[in-house]
Amino acid sequence: MTSRNGDSVRHIDGFDNLRAFFSICVVTVHSGYIAPSDLFDKLRFESHVICWSDIVDFDVLLLAVPVFALISCYLFAMKQPGDERLGQRLLRTSRLLVFWMLLSFLSEKGLNASIQKLGLGILEAPFWFIISAGDTIFYFFSALIVLLPLTSFAKRLKLRASWGLFALSLAIVGFLPLIAVWLHVPALVHHANPLNFLPLAFAAVVMQAPPFKRNGQAAVWPGLAALAAGGLATALDWTVYRNGIVFEVNAFAVPAYTRPSVVLLAVAVVHLATLIRRPCGSVVRFMSRHSLALYCIHPFVLTVVYRILPRLQLAGPPRLVVCATTTVIASYALALILPSFLRKDLLS
Repeated sequence: MTSRNGDSVRHIDGFDNLRAFFSICVVTVHSGYIAPSDLFDKLRFESHVICWSDIVDFDVLLLAVPVFALISCYLFAMKQPGDERLGQRLLRTSRLLVFWMLLSFLSEKGLNASIQKLGLGILEAPFWFIISAGDTIFYFFSALIVLLPLTSFAKRLKLRASWGLFALSLAIVGFLPLIAVWLHVPALVHHANPLNFLPLAFAAVVMQAPPFKRNGQAAVWPGLAALAAGGLATALDWTVYRNGIVFEVNAFAVPAYTRPSVVLLAVAVVHLATLIRRPCGSVVRFMSRHSLALYCIHPFVLTVVYRILPRLQLAGPPRLVVCATTTVIASYALALILPSFLRKDLLS
């Protein structure tokens, strides 16, 4: 879902692998996850014992958005800070948000409902359009609009200050689920809440300096340390954060992104990817190059696939495989066709 912006930046081969893999993860999530467990059941989630599919669904598939956001911030932090460059990125990201959000809403809800939403109150409308991206999956762009200025700001700070803000924002993410339960404010654990992703902006900056890098070379141990810390933090996900209130804004009993574990695991994955120096194959390069297009196009393809699936009478893993595979192939095909009709920067 990251894209080119015309600036010159050293190519990181490992990011191609991440884009290819996690773009498929996004489609898998929206196709119904690997194997939904009792964590998706309002009546049985409390007694559920964590199984392998939960690890895949919540600690692998749901890493996609944080990983893509961190990659975007990381590449932006590699450049010299500049208000002009930031303005260009924000303008392009806003264009992506508005175009795909409105197209999604029009296709799903129709023109009349869209006009009604345009009549929201002066306080409600900005939240609906900007923060939650109109209740569409394009909140990734909303998150970037918040994260990129923070990354630019952190780039100007001393490294110690950036570390402090990373720790503070990570603590905020850690406490939000508890506050949501104490005050009964489920919106605090909404998947589109920009607060979920705040630590990624500061992480992108500290990952450019020691101990992550020395003399321009990435070290292995910080990535492994972040991986271990993220693994330990998952204990919170399955115990402290499991609560019925989450169902009010989510399809399962734990927050999607309001968890320190996903931040730390994203840091680990992205940093370890910077150690990869071997160029990927042509298939992975294709998938990486079209990761943004896959993200933007697949919701519309899924709508059509969902209408066809009942006729095939599939269920369980076969349904997921057919749904995800069909969606990915059709989306890639459209990604090759649509540039003839749309602006190139809306798809790449």
